[in-house]
Order: sequence, then structure tokens, then C-alpha cells
Amino acid sequence: MSAEEEAEITKRDVRLSRKLYPSLSLVEISLYTATWISGVYLACHSLYMASQEQARRLYTVDLVRPWWKFWSSSLMKRDGTDHEWETWKTTSLHVGALVVLYPVLSQVCKRFLKDFSLPFSALYSVVVTMYLIGVLPTLYLFLQIVVIWAAYHTNSAKVVWVVSISYILCLNMFPLKTMKDSLFPDHASQLYQGYLTSVLLAWINARCISFALDRIWYKVERETVVTSFLMLTAFCFYLPLGVMGPLVSSKTFKDSFAAPLQPLDRTLCVTVLSSCLRYGVWFTVTDVSLYFLYQQALTLHPSIVSSLNLWALCGMGYFMGQFFQLKYVVMYGWSSFLARLDNVSAPPHPKCIGRIHLYSDMWRYFDNGLYLFMQQYIYLPVMGEATSLLARLCASAVCFSFVYVWHGTMDFVLIWSCLNFLGITCEGVARAVGRNTTYLQWESYCLGHQAVRRLHALLASPLLVMSSLSNFYFFTGLEVGNIFVRRVLLESWPWGLPTIIFFLYCCAQTSIEVKNYEIKRQIMAGRDRGE
Repeated sequence: MSAEEEAEITKRDVRLSRKLYPSLSLVEISLYTATWISGVYLACHSLYMASQEQARRLYTVDLVRPWWKFWSSSLMKRDGTDHEWETWKTTSLHVGALVVLYPVLSQVCKRFLKDFSLPFSALYSVVVTMYLIGVLPTLYLFLQIVVIWAAYHTNSAKVVWVVSISYILCLNMFPLKTMKDSLFPDHASQLYQGYLTSVLLAWINARCISFALDRIWYKVERETVVTSFLMLTAFCFYLPLGVMGPLVSSKTFKDSFAAPLQPLDRTLCVTVLSSCLRYGVWFTVTDVSLYFLYQQALTLHPSIVSSLNLWALCGMGYFMGQFFQLKYVVMYGWSSFLARLDNVSAPPHPKCIGRIHLYSDMWRYFDNGLYLFMQQYIYLPVMGEATSLLARLCASAVCFSFVYVWHGTMDFVLIWSCLNFLGITCEGVARAVGRNTTYLQWESYCLGHQAVRRLHALLASPLLVMSSLSNFYFFTGLEVGNIFVRRVLLESWPWGLPTIIFFLYCCAQTSIEVKNYEIKRQIMAGRDRGE
């Protein structure tokens, strides 16, 4: 290994080491972890008891025969409220075999018919999309692609952004709304094909932005006009990631056509089998949970939510987040796995929310594709050469403005976006204070290293409360979100909110310990590669 490589590894190790917190005693960290796990268990058990008690009043909880109880024909109640999860399962049955077949056929093209691999990707993905949602809805999607592709040819990033954001805002106006409504005249088609079309519109909007800006900013070599449109079409409809994501950049997608092909060996077989087993298990856990915990159905009954005891309310809040994370582990996990088989470097599935305590980490690790998109195309370009706190906050404000528009300009999305920006701002201010020389002197004089870790975990706990409440608005809407805020912040005194903060403090300490472990693994892995 050369001296330059050794210096680079040392620099990386130093950078990672600065993120480490001092270790606590085994007894102390074990108490924190056990307390956090016990709190989650008690809250989820309270939610289970409330779910069973209120099941008859929940109109989206039905008696069905569980697919996983193959040894019995007895019926069980199941929460079928989550439209996204139910649609993903229906879509998987509808076109799942065609999606799984895609990386196999694509690899055949890339190995034996390399010049045909791009046309194949575009044609196969578009045809399957037509089969899924219909020919006319697919042509409706092409309208957005053509409009932003035309904006790209102005060679102006500002024009691309204005056109892309304007297109999203105009989706609920004449004539785009009228066109979409006419495509799905009945309720069933609106719930299925109409929903999938709306999801695709958002993904395609972001992919078109990535395609245009990567070429305007010279990150990707420009193609001829025909090849350019073919590449954009293949990228927008790319089947493994097309409908349910996650996002990858156009550079990542284009690089996959020139990337070295994976050898067809034992390692690939082990990867395929282990990934199928992994995501199969998480699919089972996610779907089976709906037979016992009815947090999704409760969101449609504000009066019941308002009457829940605080433990059950916290259990409902926690498991809404956990279920949301689990379904994206399954959806993003399968999609990214299939994309990686096709040499597309797709982002990983979300990390467990039960071991993340910082706003910034939640955004970084839940939807890594969206995080990288905002970082590359919004945050860093807006910030430019500036490094001040104000510049960072302004760039963050623009990012969350995009989040608001991209997710839909609804009142609860606005509240969610604003609270997330407030949380990121608080973290940014805290980090700026933490780097201040006077504060560092006070910290080293008055606090030991372990006390600093305890202080940071304590300061993070109220932010974790706000993070949770903001997500409840996103999961449930305005009315139920307001109930959570009222019950937790106003009506739970003198014991409720302090108890919640105590448990979240234990969560923060557990999260810090897991983060320390991951950083140490990164350092050791880097050293092993360097040997």
C-alpha cells in the first residue's frame, strides 16, 4: 500500500473517530437499553389491548383467513387500512414476476447484446408500466417527461427547476387534473391505477430533474437527441425502482451500463438467497403485525384516539413509525436488491427508527436516495462556497420547501415539513455552539467525557419528542396529529411528558451506543482493506 493510501486511510479514521462518543459502563448502557426496550414493549402491549378492545368500532378491520396460518381455517381480524401497503402487495401480485424477470433479461442483454441493453431497458419498463396502469395513463406520464426534457434543452438549471416545480403544482389544476380524472372514471381505478400514476408522477419528476442537472452541470456526458430521450425514458420507468422507488441519480443509472458485470458464482447465489430470506422475513413480520395491532385503523377514529390512555397512545405513535419503516424496508429492500443485481448501485433500505435519535440521521438513513438527491441538487448548489450556519439553514429551508411541494401541498405536510426544518435548525445551532471555543473550554472544565455524552443525549430527547410528533402529522393528518400534540404536551403533566422524555433519553443513549459500534466497524473494515 502506498504512502498516499495510508495517509487517506488515517485521515478517514481520524474523521470517523471524532464522531465517537466515550463508552459508558456495561451496567449503565445495559440499563438504558433494557429500559428503552421495556418501554417499547409496554407501549405496544397497551396498543394491542386497545386494538382488541376497540376492534368492533374500527370499520377497516375485517375478519379474514390469515395466509400465514396454513394449518387452520379459522378467521382473524386484520387491519387493512394502509393503502400504500395493500397497493404494493396487489402490484407485486400483478407484475411482480415481470419485475423479477427484468434483471435476468437485462443481464443477458448486457453480456451478449450490449448495444441493445438501453433500448431493452426502456421498452421493457414502459410496456410493463402500460400493463400495470394502462396505455393512456402511461402516455400521461410521458407528458411530464417531454415537458422537462424540453426545459433541459435550454441548458439552464433554473429553467429546469421552475418547470419541474410548476408541473407538480399544476397537477391539481386544469387541464392536468381534468386529464387525470378522465383516465380513472370509477372509484376502483382511482384507488389503484390512479394512485400508482400519482406516485409515478412524483418519482418521474425527481428523475427528470436528476437527468437534466447531471448533464447541465457536466456530471454526465451528454448524449445525442435520440439517445438522450431513450436514456431518460429508461431512467424514468426503470422497472425495479420505477413505481415504489427508491431514488438513484441519473449518473448512477447510466454508469450501470458500463459497470463490470457480476460473476455468476457462489457469492451471487448466496447474496440472492440471503436477500430473499431477509426480505421475506420482514414482509412476514410487517404483514402479520396487522392481525394484532390496529394503529392504522385507529387513525380514522379521532374520538377513539383521544380516549386512549397515554401508554396506548404512545404505543400507537411508536408503532405507526415502526410499521412505516418496516414497509419501506420491504418495498425499498426488494427494489434495491433487484436493481443491484442489474449493476445499479441503489441505496440501502431504511434503518430501524428505534435506534435513531437525531433529525439529521433520520433523514440520512430512512430514505437515503431522497437525502442524496436533495444534497446533490438542492442543498450543496444553494449553499455554494458559503460554510456559515446561516447559509446551511437557508439551504435546508429550500430543501424542506421542496419536500413540501414534492409530497403534496397539504396542511399536514406543511406542518411536518416545518417541524422537521425546525428540528434540523435546532441541531445545527447546537452543533455550532458545540464547536465554539468558549463552550468547549466550559465543557472540558465542568464535565467529564461521559457527562458530555449524557448531556447530549438529554438535549436530544426533547427534539426526539418533536420529531415523533411531526411524523404523527405525516402519518395521520391534521386532526389526529393535533390530538397527539394536545395529549402529550398539554394534558400529560405532571408525569406523562417527563416520563416520555426519560424513555427517549434511554433511546438516545441506546442509539449513541449502536452508532459507536457502527463507526468502529467502519474504521476496522477500512484498516482491513488497507492491509
